[in-house]
Amino acid sequence: MKNSILLLLMISLFSCQPKKDTDTTENNIPEASKTTIDYKVAIQFISDYAHFINTATDPKATLSWIQQSKLLTSGFKENYTRIMEEGLKEDPELGLGFDPVFDGQDYPDNNYTITAIDSLSGFVTVSSDSWKDFEVVMRVIQNGKQSLVDGSGIINIPENKRAQR
Repeated sequence: MKNSILLLLMISLFSCQPKKDTDTTENNIPEASKTTIDYKVAIQFISDYAHFINTATDPKATLSWIQQSKLLTSGFKENYTRIMEEGLKEDPELGLGFDPVFDGQDYPDNNYTITAIDSLSGFVTVSSDSWKDFEVVMRVIQNGKQSLVDGSGIINIPENKRAQR
C-alpha cells in the first residue's frame, strides 16, 4: 500500500510541473531568424555607394570606402577586393571595365527603391525611379541583430539570380 501511495504521489508531482511547449513554431525557429531583416539597408548602401563613386576618382579610395562600410558583411568586402584586384591584374589601366556592385558600366545616381524581396533567400531587387530599365539584385542577411548587405551585382550573387542585362 505504501508503494502505491508513493507511486501516485510521484505521478501527481510530475504531472503538476509546467509543461514546456516544444512544439510551437516559435520555439523551433533559430534565435537569429526571429529578428526581422531590415531590407532598407540595401537602399541605404546602394544610395551611399552611388553617391561616393560619383565623387571618387581613385579606385583605392573606393576600396577603402568599401572596407570601412558598416553596412557590409566581411564576405562582401573580401570578394569585392578579390574581384577588383583580379580585374587590375588583367588590365592595369581599366581594371574590370564595369562596376561589380552594379554589374554594369552605367547606373542611376539616385532614387533607389526595392521592387522585389525573396525573404527566404534574402535576395532583393532594387531599381531606380529615374531609370526604369535599371535593376540590380542584392542580398541582405541578418548578422546578430544587424541587417547587412552580403551581395550586390556580381558580388556574392549567383549568375542565375543576377539582373538581366
